[in-house]
Amino acid sequence: MSIGEWMQFVTHIGLIETHQLSPLQAKNVFMWSRVRSVPDLSDASEIRLRHMFFEDFLEALVRMSTLMAFPTDEELAEVGAADAGEFLLAMQVDAPNDYRAFLDTHRPKHKDPDGSDFEQHQLQPIWRCVAHLVTLLVRTVEFNTSALRNSDNADGAVQAYEARKFIRSRTQGGALHRQAGALKGTDFQIALDSAAVKVLTTTAAIKIQMSIRAKRARRKVQERRAAKFAREAGAAMCIQRLLRCRRARNQMAKRRWLKEQKDASIARFWQEAEESVEQLDLRLR
Repeated sequence: MSIGEWMQFVTHIGLIETHQLSPLQAKNVFMWSRVRSVPDLSDASEIRLRHMFFEDFLEALVRMSTLMAFPTDEELAEVGAADAGEFLLAMQVDAPNDYRAFLDTHRPKHKDPDGSDFEQHQLQPIWRCVAHLVTLLVRTVEFNTSALRNSDNADGAVQAYEARKFIRSRTQGGALHRQAGALKGTDFQIALDSAAVKVLTTTAAIKIQMSIRAKRARRKVQERRAAKFAREAGAAMCIQRLLRCRRARNQMAKRRWLKEQKDASIARFWQEAEESVEQLDLRLR
C-alpha cells in the first residue's frame, strides 16, 4: 500500500471528514508504520521502503487508534450502544454539536507525536481503542452497503462484496452515509455526564474499598508483628532463664568442687598431723 492508497483509504472511510484525523496525522501514521531499513538498494528494497505491507498496515491501525476519540465502555453502556461505531455514527447524525465537544474531551492527550507516552494520558487501554476503531470501520462500510436502508442488516462483519461495493461507491464520488439506527433521539450529553458521574462514583467506591483493605492489611501486619515480637520476647526470656540456670548450676558445681577440695585438704592435713604425731611418738620411745 502506497501513501496515496493509504490516504485514499483514510479519506474514503471518513476519518478526515469527521475530524478524527488530520491529513498530516494520517501521513505521519504511514511514515511511522512502514519499514525504516532495507538490506540493499535494489528496486524490490526501494518498493519495500516506500510501501506498507500487511504487518505495517496493522501497525498503522494501532497507531491511528491512539490519535482518535472513542467512547469508553461505561459510556457505551449508558447510551445502550452495541459498539463504538454505532455510538459515533449516531452522534454525528443526531448531535453534531455534542460530537464536536466529544472530540475535544475524548481525544488522547499525549504529547509525543508517535504516541510513545500514550499510556501516561490514556482514557482507556490501546487494545480497546483498536477494537473501537475496527467497529467504526465495519459500521461505516455496512451503513453504506448492506445496511444502507435498514440498519438491522448490519451483522458486524464486512463481506468481500460489501468492501467492493463500498470502494466502488466512494471511488466514483459517492457521499458517505451515516445512520443513527437504534440510538436515534438519544441525548448524548446527558448520557455522557451520567457515565462520568458513574465512573467517579465507581472510582470513589474502589478507592474506599482499597483504603479499607489497606487498613485491614496494616492491622494484620501490626498484629503479626506484635505476635512475632511476643514470640521473640518469650524466646529471649527462655534463653535468659536457661542462661541463669546454667550459671546457677556452674556456681553450684564450683562451690561443690571448692568444698570437696577444702575437705580433701583438711583430710590431708589431719592425716599428715597424725603421721607426724606417730613418728614423734616412735622417736620418744
